[in-house]
Amino acid sequence: MKMCAHIFRKDLSKLKWLIGVWTLLALFYFLNNTSYFLDNYKMQIQLTDINSFIASLQYLMIIVIVPMLIHVDALVGNSAFWLTRPISRKELLVSKISFILVFLILIPLLSEVAVFINNGVAVKFILLAIPQIVYEKLYFIVPVFILATLTRKFSKFALVGIIIMVSLFLFGLVESFFSYLWDIHITEYLSNKTLIKTDPYNVSLEWSISFAKMVFNGVIGIWIILNQFLARNSKKTVKLIVLGVIFVVLINKFWCWDILNIGSLKPKLLNISGSIEIEPQIESVSVSEGQDYNFYKKKQELKYKNVYLIQDIKGLPQAQVAVLDKFKNASMKYAVGKDLTWHEDIVGYGFGSIYEHDSIDAIKAILKDTKIVNPYNKSNSSDILFKIREEDYEKFKDKKGEYSAEGKFNVSEYRITSIIPLVEDTKVWVGPEQVVIYDIVENSLGVKIVLGEKKVNLKLNADLQKDINQFQFYSYNGSSQAFYVLRNKVTGEAYFPDNIDDSQISSPQYNQNILRSRVKQFFYKHKSDQFFALPEINKEWLKDAELVRIDEYKVGYFIKKVRYEQIAFNEKKDYTEKDGFRIYSYDTGEKHWECPDAEANMGTTCVDYCNKQTFCKEYYKSGSLKLEGFYNEGTDNSTVKEYYENGILMYEYTYVDGELDGVVKKYDRNGKLLPERIYKKGKLVE
Repeated sequence: MKMCAHIFRKDLSKLKWLIGVWTLLALFYFLNNTSYFLDNYKMQIQLTDINSFIASLQYLMIIVIVPMLIHVDALVGNSAFWLTRPISRKELLVSKISFILVFLILIPLLSEVAVFINNGVAVKFILLAIPQIVYEKLYFIVPVFILATLTRKFSKFALVGIIIMVSLFLFGLVESFFSYLWDIHITEYLSNKTLIKTDPYNVSLEWSISFAKMVFNGVIGIWIILNQFLARNSKKTVKLIVLGVIFVVLINKFWCWDILNIGSLKPKLLNISGSIEIEPQIESVSVSEGQDYNFYKKKQELKYKNVYLIQDIKGLPQAQVAVLDKFKNASMKYAVGKDLTWHEDIVGYGFGSIYEHDSIDAIKAILKDTKIVNPYNKSNSSDILFKIREEDYEKFKDKKGEYSAEGKFNVSEYRITSIIPLVEDTKVWVGPEQVVIYDIVENSLGVKIVLGEKKVNLKLNADLQKDINQFQFYSYNGSSQAFYVLRNKVTGEAYFPDNIDDSQISSPQYNQNILRSRVKQFFYKHKSDQFFALPEINKEWLKDAELVRIDEYKVGYFIKKVRYEQIAFNEKKDYTEKDGFRIYSYDTGEKHWECPDAEANMGTTCVDYCNKQTFCKEYYKSGSLKLEGFYNEGTDNSTVKEYYENGILMYEYTYVDGELDGVVKKYDRNGKLLPERIYKKGKLVE
């Protein structure tokens, strides 16, 4: 042992410059493994470039160290030039192997351990990772031993090299066998777009292929440098080189070289499950030339069941964490930092620096930045961001919190050609060229679309209207805004006159001085061309109560979009399919307005008219009668009476086909009749 240590020190004294080289190499390796923790991705150095540089340095170390060690000892035979007594081959073999192991394994191992520690990996996971790191570095030792056979006195090196090479090869076979039992199959897209099915045997044997490629390059490269030794033992050297080349060619012929060009996936199942809350995300997407849209996502909860850690076979620290329901037969295109093509069972993915033996906490840290994706979107184009097909809806309808309801759809003649299930508080922007559906965070507005036409046709496929809660339309070009509930088996279209300025509609809620509505609507019964024409809603609000509201009924359903100033207002709905009774009352319990409905399923806009023969009343906050009217057969043909809050008649007038017609009587607060006016089809005659 003393003699081996002495030879080791002597070799180190001759090659002490190696310490500086390895220090520089370790520094590069350390920076490489920590670069992906930087916040600014654009400032990071490309991972593959750094690893290529490090690999080149490692090959360079082999090329430099081996000739120097072998050259010195080959000149003196069995005696080292710095000693006077002979040295046994056993002592010389141990000392040389020790020197190579220290500088080709120990220093890289320590540099990787330093990376683990710097990134907060638990000690037990570091210990578990050490055998894997050593296993990888042994590939650099094998060519060293083979190259040692180029001298006369180191024939035992060849035996050691062959034993290590065969052991690693068998290790890969055993590993692939167990991987096959786990039934993990991977499909990769190569650069030439040719699909290659790689089962676990191929994945594990890539290590052996990589080793063969390294031996081939090493033998040929160092053969040029060591050609001076060929003359000393030319026959033996030529035989060894020929055997090495044949071995590499056979390996290369048996397995495809192309697999080595893109790396490989070695998925590791992490038996963790749970859920992670994902913060709201803002994603800018260019959907057409000169137009950028911001998509606001709500805070979501990502539920995961099976998590696979996907890592490059070269030991690169960049990894991809896929949250899966299943992994079998998954289709992926693997490249560091690039997108994947997802199988339908993949819920999301995340990129980050992580290790195969890293802690669960580190994996969850990556999952927090997981991007929720739609597995059915196979297009790489930004034209279609998210789409759920009708036949897939059943799979997604109970997972609204897990999937983003956002997307862009092509529109032909202002008509929606496809639609997706919507979640609550979803806004739909309708424009002449596109429809953008996205979630709103705290009522933030992501985009303004100027309509090229005043007329906007809204057509929805009734078969897709399953469980849709609300459909809202806002126009920010100063024309209008309207509210809809699109229920099962219902379609609709709307026309928007230009009568409200931009300042008044800057908020989804109405200002109290805005007209209650100027929207003419047509609603259609399912599978029928019959429609019910509704007249324009009149200007109507309660200044004294500071109440502004819009009330709309359709197909037996009720929607209320209203803003109440300084008044707590409650709503009670109680009606059957054919008829019903709706009562509005203030929090004091005093009746404000009532409307019995003869056939609620046919639609009604109360206050202005009711269906069939219906009598409607409206009350002041105090409970006194404000207005009463009689409507016949769903048309605005009625005599209306309005009252002061003290009960005295204020107005008495008649509507014919929705327009004022006849004498309009007005009374003062004492009940005295004031001058009458006469209207004809809505126009004042006298």
